[in-house]
Amino acid sequence: MGTPLTIAELAQRLGLSTCTVSRAMNNTPNSRISTATRNRVLAEIQASGYRPNLSAQALINGKTHVVGVMIIDSNNPFSGGFIHAMPEFQATVGSARGSMASVAQHKGTKK
Repeated sequence: MGTPLTIAELAQRLGLSTCTVSRAMNNTPNSRISTATRNRVLAEIQASGYRPNLSAQALINGKTHVVGVMIIDSNNPFSGGFIHAMPEFQATVGSARGSMASVAQHKGTKK
């Protein structure tokens, strides 16, 4: 498996600017991208298996879309219910918004 395809490489393959490819991918309103160009970009994305770099997007937007939860006592009924609800959150709300959920358990220290 090689290195992931970047938006710049995708644009170069298509003979378009990175701005045009980005606007076509995001279906930016009032961008004046023709339907033919948008379809060409989407077809190349599908054919090449291009996937946006989520780390780069987080740096640009200042948002990671990651929900992190630290559980101290998983034996607590509230905590247990919360842990069991996280996969459902990820499957419904999280994936619709492009978010990821992560749960960690901390054993804590005895005093």
